[in-house]
Amino acid sequence: CNPPLIEAVCDFRFSSSQPWDWTIPGLFYEQIREKFPIKEQLNAVETIIDPGQAKFVQQLQPKLQFSTEKRDEVIQIGPDNLSLHQLPPYSGWMNFKESIIAYLQMYMKAANPTGLTSVALRYVNHIEISRKDIELEDYFNLMPQVPQPIPQIFPTFLLNIDVPYETPVSGLRIIFGTVVPKVAENLAYVLDLNMLSTGNTELLNNRILDWLEISHERVESAFDASFTEKAHQELFGGKQ
Repeated sequence: CNPPLIEAVCDFRFSSSQPWDWTIPGLFYEQIREKFPIKEQLNAVETIIDPGQAKFVQQLQPKLQFSTEKRDEVIQIGPDNLSLHQLPPYSGWMNFKESIIAYLQMYMKAANPTGLTSVALRYVNHIEISRKDIELEDYFNLMPQVPQPIPQIFPTFLLNIDVPYETPVSGLRIIFGTVVPKVAENLAYVLDLNMLSTGNTELLNNRILDWLEISHERVESAFDASFTEKAHQELFGGKQ
């Protein structure tokens, strides 16, 4: 069994009535420092919408990052933003969900935001397959397509699909494409499944646990549906 998950992420964005205060990460860190001894400063590039110019703008966003000794769990805090990252070995959804709720409550206590504006739950999977006699259709149900008579041969490709959901209103962004393999003789692919809240923020604030649970079920369902039974058995050792 070779679990393909390389990172699980839960990202929260908040609204606040006050300008961001950089003492907040310190207050948060006091609650987690024993488990997360490694502290680093990051400058992340973020794309935001400039309402005045009605266009997308990229800006450097300073963040603080806290990691466990093994770097298998990472927390990042920036202005009105908390993101939780679970790296291999993934200990399962129940443990990840418990961590999400615990750290969200700690952040709320330290930052006292007016509420949530958005949430994202993201699972990034890396799949490697030997080149020998491979037919992609044997492993993937999610495939690029071009019309005949163009050859159905795809040495490299990148699919980016947004799927809307209701109850709660959300969107699933599916990114699937070729990447550089870890082993030169292999073929490698990334399947990035990202569930994003797009609806009523009041509902989101009142039912965050429900949103997380439903979103995880949808991501898990999308993962299962993206692969054939052969892939689940040969690559992942049966359905997760």
